[in-house]
Amino acid sequence: MDEKYYAHWSEDGRKQTVLAHLLCTAMLCAQFAEKFGEKALGYWAGLLHDIGKFTQAFQKRLFHGGKKVDHATAGAWESKACLPISLCIMGHHSGLPDLGGRTDKGKPTYFGRMNKASNGQLEPYDAWKQEVELPQAPKMELKTELELDFLIRMLYSCLTDADFLDTEAFMSNGQVERGGGEAISVLADKLDRYTAGWFPPSNELNTQRCAILRRCMEQGEDIFQNVPLPVPANAIEAVFLTHAHIDHSGMLPKLCKDGFRGQIYATEATCNLCRIMLMDSAHIQESEAQWRTRKAERAGERAVEPVYDTNDAAAALRLLRPCQYNAAVQAAEGIIIRMTDIGHLLGSAAIEMWLTEGQQTRKIVFSGDVGNVNQPLLRDPQPVAETEYLVIESTYGDRLHPKERGDVVGELAACIQRALDRGGNLVIPAFAVGRTQEMLYAIREIKQRGLVTGHDHFPVYVDSPLAVEATGIFLQCDPTDFDDETRAILKQGVNPIWFDGLKLAVSSDESKLINTDPQPKVILSASGMCEAGRIRHHLKHNLWRKESVILFVGYQAEGSLGWKLENGAKSVKLFGEDIAVNAEIAMLHGTSGHADKEGLLAWLAGFREKPKMVFVNHGDDSSCKAFCATLKSMGYRADAPYSGTEYDLITGKLTTYTEGVKIDRAAVFKGTQRAKQIYEDMVAAAEALLALVKTRRGNTNKDNAKLTGQIISLIEKWKK
Repeated sequence: MDEKYYAHWSEDGRKQTVLAHLLCTAMLCAQFAEKFGEKALGYWAGLLHDIGKFTQAFQKRLFHGGKKVDHATAGAWESKACLPISLCIMGHHSGLPDLGGRTDKGKPTYFGRMNKASNGQLEPYDAWKQEVELPQAPKMELKTELELDFLIRMLYSCLTDADFLDTEAFMSNGQVERGGGEAISVLADKLDRYTAGWFPPSNELNTQRCAILRRCMEQGEDIFQNVPLPVPANAIEAVFLTHAHIDHSGMLPKLCKDGFRGQIYATEATCNLCRIMLMDSAHIQESEAQWRTRKAERAGERAVEPVYDTNDAAAALRLLRPCQYNAAVQAAEGIIIRMTDIGHLLGSAAIEMWLTEGQQTRKIVFSGDVGNVNQPLLRDPQPVAETEYLVIESTYGDRLHPKERGDVVGELAACIQRALDRGGNLVIPAFAVGRTQEMLYAIREIKQRGLVTGHDHFPVYVDSPLAVEATGIFLQCDPTDFDDETRAILKQGVNPIWFDGLKLAVSSDESKLINTDPQPKVILSASGMCEAGRIRHHLKHNLWRKESVILFVGYQAEGSLGWKLENGAKSVKLFGEDIAVNAEIAMLHGTSGHADKEGLLAWLAGFREKPKMVFVNHGDDSSCKAFCATLKSMGYRADAPYSGTEYDLITGKLTTYTEGVKIDRAAVFKGTQRAKQIYEDMVAAAEALLALVKTRRGNTNKDNAKLTGQIISLIEKWKK
């Protein structure tokens, strides 16, 4: 028997340890339960739910067959001090048990199984204490009976879902990503089938069920409908692009696909970055569509069309028109624009626009994404002197960066030193465009100043085709696009993001060779959140090594692999394998590329006079509203309009104002239910018709021929 204890094994011979399954399930369960304030309960439930698999009996059944093993009662017994956790663990396979009576023996009730445990009738499972480290026991406030009942069922849902998702991810060898799931339409259909017959409710119980269901459907973050463009794509004459990030440029190929043939104005650096980023995005769209199509075809469904393809991306690239910073450009009759460096990304710009109609001229400024200050390579956001109207982003409109910004170069040097001294690697997940080049700038300074000692000429690998291409663009761009410090370095004949020991890996073979080289090194690879790309291979080769350091240099979205590592995951799954996290996990502070609330206000203060009107956009609903409220408190006329609002710049008045149209989940649900009912009525009618036909045997040929003709006529009508 293997010394390790396993929870699952697959047909292709892979094994998942009990510890790995417990840790992953605990993290997921805690994440789900955090939504209703019970993160600690969720983590405990996930961590203890399968400790009964730490038995020789279960291992024998898993690999060789045999009698069933009660592995759920063990976790329930160990968590008996907290009834909700204990109940949920006991029932995570068979459903929540009845409590029963305290004297129950041999019964499948809660007390019956707890008495079984207290009498020593469970298989010995003490091995769990050698592998599982429990955090401090969670405290639970006293609750009413109803509150307790509700909590138990919520926690039970979290545990069973987390258990299923982790098991599914292992059994599918990573093909089903945690945190993902089926399309909302598929889930809605499953919900429809489960609740069939509930609507309209036939009794008091179902009335309560329906009310709860509708309220649940209405919860969650508000999502608002976007109003379609007020003109067809082929009627648009020009697009003005602030910068190359995909959340700003990524739908340009779709616009071309829909008929746009005008001009796309952007800075030269933005145009150059778009040439690689839009083609990369198109390849991703095509690959995802191919994968979804294969999946759909297996299910007998239609092929999936990509949002756009490489031909559409190429069409968009042909329409790019480069502009210089601070140069006035006549974009069309009555439209003059000027782009000002906004310090967010190479080539990023705020766009000033003068609009003339007849004898009337109005000026409006679009901020784009406002950059953070004191970032490497880039200038601080440049002020704009005046405008009548302003559209400003609010990504961080309700947040502040830490007051104490870290010494990026010093912290990075210390991480490199620790990793190399231990004989390990420093692995940096970094976004290919922008963040990778900032890290190269810092490493060049580290090497120049000799901040890492004892490892002369340590190698640095950039392993991402997109990052390599983007680095080439940074190297070839106009020096005036950089900040004063970088231009001073260039004047000295020094390349700010190039140095001895820098190696660029483009091909997959070059990428694979990095991990066969035993020499300690620095590896920069995409993606920044570790969700895809070559970085996952480097994590596979380094996470288990105590000598290595994994350094995060950007935001990690909740649920991403980077987020899990940042939040203390002890084991992760990569390419179907459970990888122990033994490497040091570190975070580099002070690297945000976005201005925070104070930064936005500082840029806004650059206007000599307050704009007549400020429109707040490009933030989630809460940050838009919060920043708008801040501006109003400072004496600005401000609004955070929803999609569909129209404002007349000549009259200075709103012509159309929308309150925002929320996507009504409950209405969608009701509509789905109604559509389903109509469909079922149609099927029932068809079945009734068939039943009628079967009763016609022996009737006159004339009557049967008439009915046959009517049926065929109906079929032909609806086939059209």
